[in-house]
Amino acid sequence: MVVTDLDSVMHVEHRANTHGWRRQTFVDCIERQHECWVVDEPFTQAYTVAHAILEFGVDHAELMNISVDPSQQGRGIGRMLLEHMLHRSRTRPIETVFLDVRVSNHRAIKLYESLGFQQLSVRKDYYQHEKHGREDGYVLALQIYTRPNGETAELSS
Repeated sequence: MVVTDLDSVMHVEHRANTHGWRRQTFVDCIERQHECWVVDEPFTQAYTVAHAILEFGVDHAELMNISVDPSQQGRGIGRMLLEHMLHRSRTRPIETVFLDVRVSNHRAIKLYESLGFQQLSVRKDYYQHEKHGREDGYVLALQIYTRPNGETAELSS
């Protein structure tokens, strides 16, 4: 993702989220050199259908944003993008990948759990909700690590 992608990224962000990120938040992520990725429409590549932002800490990563255009959901794009972000995490000395998800986002929770994420906690009233004011969010984590020889593996709980 680069700044020139932001018009199409913002289109996806607002179609996929009732309270999506502001443009400046994406600019800040790009400037801070977070892992910022887009998925373009596969046939013509004329427009963006998904995006994701991954931030690295000393020994962890946080999936800060992953959004797929609603017209493209259910086609495996979100899974492919999430797997790519996890692969990027495994190229660094990362122990854990964290993310937040709305408790009502059952489709995303199912995807995250299918890739090994586990619920750590609940953030009370974390998200704005269009009809109910506030909504709780789950904190999910996937433990990964890099062995000294560079081989990657997932930890079991």
